[in-house]
Amino acid sequence: MSNSHDDHILRLEARLERWIESTFAAAFGPRLDVFDLALHLARAMEGGVRHEAGTPHPVAPDVYRVTVHDGAYARLREREAEVIDKLAAYLVSLAAQNEYRLSRQPAITLTPDPTCQPHHPQVSAQHTDDPNSGTAGLAAVNVPSPQPAPPTAHLLINGQLTAPLVGTIINIGRMEDNDVTIDDPYVSRHHVQIRQRGSDRLLFDVGSTRGTRINGRPTQEHRLRSGDVIEIGRSRLIYIEDRPDEPLAPPTDTLEQV
Repeated sequence: MSNSHDDHILRLEARLERWIESTFAAAFGPRLDVFDLALHLARAMEGGVRHEAGTPHPVAPDVYRVTVHDGAYARLREREAEVIDKLAAYLVSLAAQNEYRLSRQPAITLTPDPTCQPHHPQVSAQHTDDPNSGTAGLAAVNVPSPQPAPPTAHLLINGQLTAPLVGTIINIGRMEDNDVTIDDPYVSRHHVQIRQRGSDRLLFDVGSTRGTRINGRPTQEHRLRSGDVIEIGRSRLIYIEDRPDEPLAPPTDTLEQV
């Protein structure tokens, strides 16, 4: 039988996988080994948490040294700074979700090593005040509170079918491997994607052939609000948030940038 620590790690990894998909997939693609990096960083944070007398919240380490295989580093090198920034942001978010304190903004260094096994980066975690941490000049960071999840919602498809929106990423298109399948030959195999970001849901056209219209306007990106009408192919999808005590809001404008 698994103990509570094992259960916590499993929940952590499941949450991490969802976060990686929503945060890194579109920006970096699937071949940059970022899931391996983030997973091992999260484990290092968990293993390095320090309990201090007189404070209700444990202190998470804020200095991370990561060694990766040469091949992984070659794939990461061109966007190393951006990857590190996003991984540091994830550690801040993870600390907030677990009610850990961070003394400083997490510092991450990435080093190649041909002896390191692929997909098995080596991560060491320290606290700023540990010997040889070398981070005395870093500025303090305020850990933000976790953002609330968006309300439950569903799509009304062509006035007949109802599809609940469950998960942080919802793929919509003609193929059966989508989360929501639309039986319409004018809909692309993978047409649009709905992603959860904080307390909002955002819709993205993922390179469809015939495009996407929301509330009658062509769009590539859109922050959804209850009552929005999504047109793909010859199908109409109405986004409805499940708030029985509130009337439908008027359709929102399309966003040029999200």
